[in-house]
Amino acid sequence: MKRIIPALLALMLILSACSSAPAVQSEPESNAIEPETFSVSFDGDLENVILPEKTEYQPAETVFFKLPHIDDKVFEFYSEISISRDYLADYDYCSFMMPAENVTITIRELEYVPEPEPEPEPEPEPEPEPEIPAHDNSEFVRVADFIPNAVINLRYATEDNFTGSVIYDFTDAYLRYGTVAKLMDVEAELEGYGYRLMIWDAFRPAEAQWTLWNIWPDAEYVADPTNGFSSHTRGNTVDVTLVGADGEWMRMPSDFDEFSTLADRDYGDVDFEDAVTNVLTLQNTMEAHGFIPYDSEWWHFSDSDEYEVEAEFAPPCKYEPGSLEWFNNVYFKSASARAFLNSEYADIADVNLYMLFYDGAGDSAYPSPDELEAFKVKGGYEDIYTDVSKFTSEQANAILIKYTGKTIDETNKIGLDHFTYLEEYDAYYHMHGDTNANTFVMDSLVADEPGIVRLTYYGWSGEQYIVSLAEAENGTYYIISNVKVTE
Repeated sequence: MKRIIPALLALMLILSACSSAPAVQSEPESNAIEPETFSVSFDGDLENVILPEKTEYQPAETVFFKLPHIDDKVFEFYSEISISRDYLADYDYCSFMMPAENVTITIRELEYVPEPEPEPEPEPEPEPEPEIPAHDNSEFVRVADFIPNAVINLRYATEDNFTGSVIYDFTDAYLRYGTVAKLMDVEAELEGYGYRLMIWDAFRPAEAQWTLWNIWPDAEYVADPTNGFSSHTRGNTVDVTLVGADGEWMRMPSDFDEFSTLADRDYGDVDFEDAVTNVLTLQNTMEAHGFIPYDSEWWHFSDSDEYEVEAEFAPPCKYEPGSLEWFNNVYFKSASARAFLNSEYADIADVNLYMLFYDGAGDSAYPSPDELEAFKVKGGYEDIYTDVSKFTSEQANAILIKYTGKTIDETNKIGLDHFTYLEEYDAYYHMHGDTNANTFVMDSLVADEPGIVRLTYYGWSGEQYIVSLAEAENGTYYIISNVKVTE
């Protein structure tokens, strides 16, 4: 036995030497690495960690482990290696690649701290109200600039009025600033009830008042311009109705310019209860803010603050001055301007003043009893068989200056002897029969000379005329001739 043991030991040494000796037929590469195993250990709170089953790995082997995917769990890794983390099913899926050394990974469960709720975005600061420049109460302003929610529907700027004609050459409503300031308060209160204002009429030029009076000379419904004009001409009166927030018309006792008892403020003859409710809402709100209702027209309200009749201000015209549309719809829309077409003249100095003023140019007025008696004596009349009209020298000169730039004394006074002049009143009188209003329409415009415009139209007899006008320094046009076209 003693001989066998040494022999076995010797054999093992020989075999060991043989196995570690390099093979003769193939030498190993110089960078060859002997296979060996490495371990990975986990440290920390591993309660929720699903560990890999094995703990020994080869170099460059990927190691996987899982963390439960629980929303209120947060895990922190302490390691010298790079760990990638991804989500798979209900787990956090973690992996890393083994390095050539032992690895210890410390995993700690952290206290869950919910992410703070995002701070609410601050409310945007409201834009400051636009500063409204200071205005004098008597200043004329555009209503829409101060009451943008009001509906502007000037009926006299359309054919939808009792005349059936367009009376205004503008479409914007203008009023005194003091009146608009009160109307702003009215609109604010009405909007609280679900209503808005609709404006049918506001400032009315004096010339437009004459047009309405000549068509409907009934002082109950149309103010007599010979008796102080309309309060509309003062810029402190407005014709209004109610509409809903969506612009729908609210029922009222009548339509605008209803010349009957339905228009007055005795609502006993109104068939619809909601119409009475609506009109009283309008009336009470207007009165509460300083407006005085007119008894014969439920839509008509005047500012309690009074102003003078305005003769100079005119709202901006919607037509281009000097255009054919402007001459038809503005310049010759005036009866005073059209009266210059009643006679033929190659020079404005020869205009027939009788035909000019007899047919209504200017603001004619009714004479007093004393004037009528003086008229009879001076004119040698035994009786007055028709109406007597008068116009003062001041009124006649105003018309001539406006449309020709001249006064009576700068004309040849043709036709003036047909009137009776009373020096003590400095006025001209005549017995006035029916007046045939003319409605000449200009059909062409030629500007073949600098500063001169020639318009053609057809007169009563169908003959063609040319009226010539010269552009004045003040931006208007002066009539210089009116002649018949010859073959």
